[in-house]
Amino acid sequence: MLDALPGWVIDNASSVAREAEPYVALDPDERARLLVKLCRTAMSIARGRPDSATVFAYRDRTPASTEQALERLRALERAK
Repeated sequence: MLDALPGWVIDNASSVAREAEPYVALDPDERARLLVKLCRTAMSIARGRPDSATVFAYRDRTPASTEQALERLRALERAK
């Protein structure tokens, strides 16, 4: 067992901050370019899966709270 952690080991918060640092000061256009690149990579990975049809067919269920909020908005619109 180690008596103390090696000097290069840091806490999780510091680790996340260090990893995120290059992205903090990005302007919106740079962030958008990275997002597009990320989405294209994710699409490529998803298309390469043997179960890609299942992956693309999946839909999250709408939460009941969202359904209720939508119904309230529809009722307000109908009341006009």
